[in-house]
Amino acid sequence: MDITVVKQQIQKKEPQHFYIFVGEEVAVMDIYINKIAECINVKPTRADTVADIMPKLSANSFLSVPQCYVIREDKEFIKSDAVQDFFDEKIQNKNIVILCFYSLDKRTKFYKAYTDSIVNFERLNEQILSKYVHKEIDLSERNTRTLIEICEYDLSRIYLEIDKIYQLAGYFQRAYNMVSYDKVFEILVEEGVIYEPPYDAIFDFVDAVLKRKPKLAYNLYQQCQAIGEANMTLLSVLYSNTKAVLQVQSCPSKDIAKSTGLTGFQIKLAKEKCGIYKNRELVDMMKLIQKVERSIKTGEIEDAVSIEYILVNVL
Repeated sequence: MDITVVKQQIQKKEPQHFYIFVGEEVAVMDIYINKIAECINVKPTRADTVADIMPKLSANSFLSVPQCYVIREDKEFIKSDAVQDFFDEKIQNKNIVILCFYSLDKRTKFYKAYTDSIVNFERLNEQILSKYVHKEIDLSERNTRTLIEICEYDLSRIYLEIDKIYQLAGYFQRAYNMVSYDKVFEILVEEGVIYEPPYDAIFDFVDAVLKRKPKLAYNLYQQCQAIGEANMTLLSVLYSNTKAVLQVQSCPSKDIAKSTGLTGFQIKLAKEKCGIYKNRELVDMMKLIQKVERSIKTGEIEDAVSIEYILVNVL
């Protein structure tokens, strides 16, 4: 589904019952989630799994208040044979379900069955990001471009850095009765504050694990913890990247993109990490990640120790 279709549905206040949001641009994804929820006059309700909300979705009582449920990385649900029946029959009373994934394999039965519900959120270009920046803060074009480049075109991180600018600008306003957002931004860049913490540490962490660099992996995990990165997100990104490396490393065809469904950029990144682990080790790593994700949801493993558990068993 093209994102313009979702825009039209929101404008008409006629959202559909089910969406699948896929991609790295979480900030834009969240904007659309909030707008969809507003269509039925509610705020998004976060849930861990589809199984948790199934009884509520089928309720069709006159007194039932519709909800917009948001569920991230529910891989177990993708594998369920009852997926089609569930969404065809169970969602009642204007309820909305939005499943969010970092990535999905286009070759799977699930992806092909729900192509019309899948909305891709790819990284935005500089022109569009500039508009988002200018909605939030009055920066010069030069500094806007610098901010976008520093944040590596990641809108979520851009918002974090804008918040830093506002905080320091507020101090200047109170202390000196003056404020210039451009000046504040330049001070933060000069002092190096604009770089901490590095929002993309999650990807550096995954690279360190897949390149078998234990010390670096542990250090980067600490940085991820410092910014409050969810362990489930780390597990999801690690799983997706491990799978991509396995697909590229074990692919017998010269046309890797056609055989694996990966993009050229994904293949390029995966090739950098090929040959470090054996295929069997990569398969075992994926199974371990899935086991840990299930164990967190069932309470067998505490979320707080999940990443350390993976690192101890992998590196």
